[in-house]
Amino acid sequence: MGIFKDILFWFVVAIVVAVFPITGAVIAENKGRNARGWFLGCLLFPLSGLLILLALPPLKPRPGGATRRDGAVEVKDMDAH
Repeated sequence: MGIFKDILFWFVVAIVVAVFPITGAVIAENKGRNARGWFLGCLLFPLSGLLILLALPPLKPRPGGATRRDGAVEVKDMDAH
């Protein structure tokens, strides 16, 4: 019976290691936040990282077309006069 407890334990560990960070990255991307950073945060602190991310509001687009915190800028079409 002890082997089944070990298998169940490692199955739960695998779920936590795989599901929490991926879920955190998807939620972060949808809220306009850094998906890689939140992936690592949810990998290190699975439950608390995900709960903090769910409590945070989405980021608003920045003026001038910048929509992401990493400096990427969406350029609007300037040819239409």
